[in-house]
Amino acid sequence: MVGLKMDPSLSPREAFDLFGKAPRIGVARKEALVMDRAELIHFTQGGDRIQGYRWGEAPYVLALHGWGARAATMTAFVDPILATEHGVLAFDHPGHGESEGEFCHALRVGECIRNLTEAFVAPCAAISHSFGSLGLTFSLLGGVPIRRVAMVSPTCLIPLRFRQWAVACGLSPNGVEEMMEISEEYFGRGLLGSHSIHQVAGRLAADALVIHDEGDQEVSISEAELIVEAWPGARLIRTTGLGHFRVLRDKGVIRDAVDFVTLRI
Repeated sequence: MVGLKMDPSLSPREAFDLFGKAPRIGVARKEALVMDRAELIHFTQGGDRIQGYRWGEAPYVLALHGWGARAATMTAFVDPILATEHGVLAFDHPGHGESEGEFCHALRVGECIRNLTEAFVAPCAAISHSFGSLGLTFSLLGGVPIRRVAMVSPTCLIPLRFRQWAVACGLSPNGVEEMMEISEEYFGRGLLGSHSIHQVAGRLAADALVIHDEGDQEVSISEAELIVEAWPGARLIRTTGLGHFRVLRDKGVIRDAVDFVTLRI
């Protein structure tokens, strides 16, 4: 979102509607080699057909992608997880990849995790990237029995994301507040300001590892610090030179995340 400038003629309602519509990206050649080995599974959420993927057998680790991405962006974790005698579950978020839907938000992703669990099997652990960490948090609050989570470059501050988007859309200060009011009406008054990850971390039973790059230009490492400070027993691993996206391909990051969620440390 850094440096993003949208059409300055957008109304607050139009800005809100666009905020929930993610770009759909393709699958890279290296990612396709792993995706071609997946068993395709499907479930529904909010009337939309959600495309899921499964490698191996239980116990499963759930891999959750970020905003504007797709399950394929998490494929670097698949073989290292399989090597620990765990399977992998993943899905394209609503409005992403091959899943249906036009409007996506973290509550929907959390409901997808719950529906996936009910339709197939509950994963024992999860690795999430960025926005996927918000969806994971809502699923934990909803009682999904995931015991260990590794959050990579997690987005934490929900109201901040909304305000950043409103400013990027060129809204005036009054327009920003109007879009925030629209958001409050849509999600339920008070939810946005009370369900950032650090605000609910003390209520979560899962063990947590957070990995974040000090030079991340998309999500500040200060958000990871807030999470770790609030989440009992959580640990923060700092990286340098990987940014927000290359971190998903770094062998050290992959090793640390996989070892943590599969109890190899």
